[in-house]
Order: sequence, then structure tokens, then C-alpha cells
Amino acid sequence: MQRGMGRGGLMTAVGLVLLATPVASWARQADSQALDEIIVTARKRSETLVEVPSAISAITAEERRNLVLDGMKDYLRQAPSATLVTSGPEYLQDISIRGQGSGRLGFSEAATGLYKDGLYNAGGGFGGRSLSRMDLLDIERLEVLRGPQGALYGRNSVGGAVNIVGRAPDQTLSGALTARYSQPERASIEGVVNLPLAADKLALRVAGLYDDQNGGFIKNQTTGHELDWQTYKGLRAGLRWTPDSATTVDLAYERYESDTPAFSSLARRAVRVDGSVLDASRWTRADLDREGRTKITEDSVYLSAKRDLGFADLTAKVGWKTRDAGRTNEDNDHYAGHSGIDVAPGAAVLVPDYTVGQFEDYSRFVAQAYLSSKGEGRLSWLAGVEFLSTSDDVTIDPYLCPAYSGALQAVAAGCVVGQAGALTGTSASVRSSARLSVNHDAFSESLKSPSLFGSLEYKITDATTLGVEARLQRDKKSFWFERYAKDPLAYFGAGAAPTGLMAVVTVDPDGATGPLPASSVEFCPPNVTGAACAAGNETARVEAERRWTFVTPTVTLRHRFDNGVNVYGRFATGYRPGGFNSNLPPTTVRSQIAQQLLYDPEYAYSYEAGAKGRWKGVQLSAAVYYTWTNNVQVVSAPSSLSRGFILQNAGDAHVAGYEIEARRRFLLGAADLTISASLSGQKGKFEDGAKAKLDLNGDGLPDDADLGGKSVPRLRDYQFALNATYSFPLGGAWRGFASAGLQMADGGYENPDNSRSYQGYGLIDARIGVRSERVRLSAFGRNLGDKTYLANIVSANEFYTDPRVIGVELGWEF
Repeated sequence: MQRGMGRGGLMTAVGLVLLATPVASWARQADSQALDEIIVTARKRSETLVEVPSAISAITAEERRNLVLDGMKDYLRQAPSATLVTSGPEYLQDISIRGQGSGRLGFSEAATGLYKDGLYNAGGGFGGRSLSRMDLLDIERLEVLRGPQGALYGRNSVGGAVNIVGRAPDQTLSGALTARYSQPERASIEGVVNLPLAADKLALRVAGLYDDQNGGFIKNQTTGHELDWQTYKGLRAGLRWTPDSATTVDLAYERYESDTPAFSSLARRAVRVDGSVLDASRWTRADLDREGRTKITEDSVYLSAKRDLGFADLTAKVGWKTRDAGRTNEDNDHYAGHSGIDVAPGAAVLVPDYTVGQFEDYSRFVAQAYLSSKGEGRLSWLAGVEFLSTSDDVTIDPYLCPAYSGALQAVAAGCVVGQAGALTGTSASVRSSARLSVNHDAFSESLKSPSLFGSLEYKITDATTLGVEARLQRDKKSFWFERYAKDPLAYFGAGAAPTGLMAVVTVDPDGATGPLPASSVEFCPPNVTGAACAAGNETARVEAERRWTFVTPTVTLRHRFDNGVNVYGRFATGYRPGGFNSNLPPTTVRSQIAQQLLYDPEYAYSYEAGAKGRWKGVQLSAAVYYTWTNNVQVVSAPSSLSRGFILQNAGDAHVAGYEIEARRRFLLGAADLTISASLSGQKGKFEDGAKAKLDLNGDGLPDDADLGGKSVPRLRDYQFALNATYSFPLGGAWRGFASAGLQMADGGYENPDNSRSYQGYGLIDARIGVRSERVRLSAFGRNLGDKTYLANIVSANEFYTDPRVIGVELGWEF
């Protein structure tokens, strides 16, 4: 386990930040050193961070300019108890808050709610579990709400929610242009223009980005190509119409395109399945004959309107999104550790070469309307309604395999799984596994989800407030699944297989001693029928529908002391929906497809106490919490004889932790220093009776794992961030500035059975530059210590963090 600063040293550093006071020669009036209050909309109304009775962090646009924040991983390292779980490319990133959501698969729902200006912004497998570069373009702030947010936000908000607040058009003629160049051969540009079109009535704001990385860190030794080159393009156009003083209407359109490495291209497979070395280094890929790519195109439209009705404000929001995505040309035999292993009998030599594409067509419609009181008097209230509809059509296809003919066909590149004949040992198992890797799977999932939500807040006294929030939500999910084989060696008919072909692969689902017979796990393509498709080999299809109803209440009690300090207690709930396992292992027999399809929702109950305010000039917030989660979803094997992973409900778990955030500004004559720090720690255990099927002894077959008493995965013993920004005069209109950031974490486990430690990290970033009122020039470094860490392991494939990056940035505003 990677260790950096010890816990004692870490606490000392935090103490110094919290207690530091400037020497007398530095000081001005305390009021002049106060930081600006950050206004947030965490509870669907504007209020300061101090007023919100829950743990929340806000990262502003100014902090993005000063610190070295690039993608979502950099933002999350600034927030306590937040972790970005990654499996290589950005579109597979997943956000975990307070340890929720360790059970994750590509098309399952996340345990963190994702929202854009309060509107649901998640779903699907290609980027639907995190925030994209487009989401982070031209924003006012990013709000990280910790703890369940099921009442006002709804689905997925078990660990918390992340809400992006964008910049709206206004009546100023203004703009900005930012250009960056950094390693490895990466050039990017972001631009914003704000145009008043009609005085006090209509304004236009256009923002765009282009990010092109021609180089990379990971090299294919076969071709010499760098594998992690990538390109992002995005455009947003927004209109704000203010027909009168009581009405505001916003309309925005977004287009976002990305071309990035595919999932398996970034994976390091250290050894083949026969134990021989494959990728000797984390930065090189050996025996890689395909270089996979992923292309994603998204179109989004957002419409919102707000009307002052006198007694209350009426807000209505609508969002549409479509996504067309696919990943192709992946070297799946390299990912499986099959590369270079002979799968031909006799003296002939033939090595696997197979690839499977994955394609998604996703759409989402969400509408929300609510009435909110003016906040006058002792009682404040909010009442709303929301409707969400999604559709996700996914095809997984070995698109280079020829159509079935019932006879041996010529070897097709991209569909090489072996030759018929007697094989033993590793060669036999690799051939069998490769044959099962070229299935065609297709599924379609639709969701209809109406809900009612609201809140009441009553001032018991001028200093004490009691709040109640709740949501009633109904989910209806429909699912259709189809599977058939495109194995070039398979013979689907009855009787002896023709020369060069083999009988379909069969699996005994309960072993040789069980009552169930061995059955085919290779199914006929839909156009192969009659005598050409023996009984039991027909195309596998299943349809299912499930409905769930959720009630997610929240209760808060807040007291404000005369010195401005707020203390609060909070009970909150949240849920993560159930669903259908779309990635059933290829060894699943027909009779067990329906049994392994469904997993149930998980439900979280959280108790939190906290305090916020100013102490000795420091803006300080602290919270402690305890969360109990029922029916935790974990990644598990379907059965003791089945290789592969699905989501199943393991049982119950609890997590407890603490979070501290501090910020202070020092005025040093004409200079200015701002320091911020955050610290969090977490511990969690599975309750007695929790269980899953996991490979405990490394033989490749799942075992019955008793998780009772095991640590909940992806919790940190500590997570720490420290940032400092110093600004000083240079003369005339110019000022110099420098910033540095340290992010550290350690402790915890990566998987439910605690067999793999969760590697810690220690990262240092810095920026130095000059600026005037309109121009800003800086040099920056990310991960200055050039430390790389193991971020995740998936099916024996390793994914690592990036090495050091040095760059320059030029900004211009008008």
C-alpha cells in the first residue's frame, strides 16, 4: 500500500491551517480578509453554503482558473469523501461518495446522482455515470452534495449528488478565450462569447471547446503507435429571454463529440493465462494487433422558465439528450490474456485474433416543475413534480465474423478462435473461452419514472429551524435481451459436426453431481432454424418488467448561534434503483438467464451532524455521519461454475466517517494569500449474512464468500487536499500569482472480500503566472512528483493514473 505523510503529520498540517493567524504586520481588518460567500442551489433555492444543513462543497470557476483542474478526477479530489472510480477512458468513470457505489458495471445505474442545473443528467453506458468535459465548460460552480439526497434529487443519490451550475446569458457584451498546450502533444482551446441581442430582453451566450491530444503515454510495441491519443469537440448555444420583470426563459443546445481509446486499449495485461509475460511495463502493450477506439456523439436541449407569481416562484425545466456511441477494433484476445497462445492441433500454429464491437443508442427526456415560497415569514415550502423517461438500445457484436453457413469457412481476421481437433491444457481452455467470446448480445431497456417531491421548513425561533423533505417515486423498467453465437467453429445442427467444425460448447450449471444436465451455451443465429438448429440451440431471448415504488424522506434541524455558527442534525434517505444484468456471462445456460437477470434496489439511511461558521478568521465546516445501506449491490459471479460478473444484492452494510473543510484568506499588504484544506476519513463493514460469489483462491472459479465483517470497498482511512493561491503586484496593471495543491489518500480495499488493498496516492500540482484585467498567462504542472498509481483492476487487467504533465495556458477576456 502506497504511503505518504503519516496520519500524525497530516493532522498537524490541518491544525496549522485551521489555527494560522497572520502576524501583526500582515493584518488588516478582519472583515477585509473575509472570503466571498458562495451561493448554492443545493435545495432548489439560493442560499449560502453556511445555511445549508448538510455537507456540501462548491468548486467555483475562479478556483478552476487558479488550480490545476482538468477532468472530473481533479475536481473530485478537492471534495472530502469523494472518489472517482475509473477503468481507463473518461466515458467509463464512476463517482463514489462516502463509499457508496462500489458495485458497478458498464450499464448499471450509479450510486451518485448527476445533475445539471438541478435536472437529472445521467444514464447509459458511454459516459452516463460521470460528467464530461462539455458538462464542465463555462460553469459557475460544481456542487458536491454528500450524503443521501433522495428527497429533492431522487434516483441514484445514495452517496450524494453532483450538480453542475452553468453560466446563463446576460446583458453584457463579453467573452473569453483560453488556449493550452501540454504534454503529451495536447492542444486545447475554450471560447465563450456573450451578446446582448435586445436591451433587457434577449441575450445569447455561445461556448465551445476543442481538445486534441496527438501523443500519449501508452505505446503499442507492435506498431509503435501511441494508444491514448484523443479528441474532444463541443459547442453550446444558450438564449435568455426576459419578456418582463417577472419572467425568465432559458433555451440551450449542446453538441459534444469525442474520439478516445477503447476500454481494453488502455489495459495492461501483465501475464497471459499460461503465466507467460505479456505487457512487461505499464506503459507498453505487447502482441497487440488491434487498436480499439470509442466514438461518442451527444446532442442535448435544455429549456427552463421561471415566473414570479407574487406569492411564490414557479420553475419549470425540460431536458432532452440523445447519444450515439460505439467502440470498435478492440484486441479482445489481448485483454483476455490469450494473445500468442497456439489454438490449433498438431504442427500447425494459429493464435487467437478476435474483436467484439459495442454500440449504444441512448435517449433521455426529463421534465420538472415546482412552486417555491419566497422564504418570507416562518414557513418556507416547495412542491414539485418530475417525470423521467429513458431508452437504451445496446448491441454487442463480433462484427468481423462471417455469417453461419453450416460448413467450414475461410479464416476471417478478427474472428480467429482456433481450429477443430483435439487440444489439451491451456490451448484447449483458451480455444473454448475464445469461442464463447464471439457471442452477439443485444438488449433494450426503457424506464418510466414519475415522482412528487417537496419540502417544508419552519422557523421554530429566529435561530432554530426544522425542515422536512420527501419524494414519492415510481419506477417502471422494461427489458429485452437476445443472445446468439457467431463462433466460426460451431455446428448448430443435430448429429456429427462437418469436417472443420465442432459441436456447440456446453456447460453443466450445477456440476457433475447436480441434478441439472449439461446444456448448450451457444445459440443459433435467428436465421438458422429448422433442422439446421438442433433442439435446445435456438436463439436465446428473454423479456422482463419490474416496478418499484420509493419514498425517500429527509428531516433536518438547524440552529444558528449569535456568532454566526450553524449546527445541524440530518436524517436522510436515498435509493439506487434495481435493474437487469445485461452482461450475462457467456457460460450462462438458457434455463438460468432469467434467474440471473434481475437485481433489486439498494436503500440508504443516513444520520449526520455538522457545524459551519467562522472561527479565528477561518471559514470552517465539519460533519460526522453514519449510513446504513440495505441490499447493497456488489459485483458477483452468477454461480460457482460460471466465470464472469453480474450485479447481485449481497446484504446490508454500514459506513461511518468524518469530514472537515477549512478556508482562510490573508491580506499581506498589496498581496493576497488564500489557503484551503479538506480532510475526511471513513470506515465501513458488511453486516453478518452478507455474501457474494468471488474467486477467493485464484483458480478462476467463484467461491462462496462470506462478507460479514469485511470492510466496504473504496473507503479511505484518510483523504486530504491542501491548496494555496498567492497573488502579488508586479507593477502597473499586472499581478503575479502562484498556486499549489496537494492531494493525498490512503487505506481501504478495492474489492468486497478485501483481497486487494486500495492503493494510496500523493499528488502535487502547481501553477505560476501573470495576469492583468484582460490577459492571463501561466505555466502549470500536474502530478509534479511523477508518481503513478494503480487505479483499478478489471479481469486481471490493470489501469493506472497518468504520469507528470507540464503545460502552458494563455487566457484573454473582454
